[in-house]
Amino acid sequence: MSCFGLRKLIDVCEDYGGLWDIKFNPVKSQVTCFGFGNNCFCDIYLNGSAVALVDKVNILVFILNANQVSVTFLRLLSDFIVSLTI
Repeated sequence: MSCFGLRKLIDVCEDYGGLWDIKFNPVKSQVTCFGFGNNCFCDIYLNGSAVALVDKVNILVFILNANQVSVTFLRLLSDFIVSLTI
């Protein structure tokens, strides 16, 4: 996903949160770039605050390391996240 696509997705989440009185916390949010190492090309903001760029994130009970994740796993994770929004 491009930086533009990620920003657009975050805008959709913020709009949805606004409709349902949900505010996403940028302090508890993180961004990582799979397959790019530390070379993310843009800053991501949530509710006007920058989201931290990290090499490793915890998702539910999974620990994802940006340098050791397979494309297949990312597709499965993406499908899972999409299924949550349907």
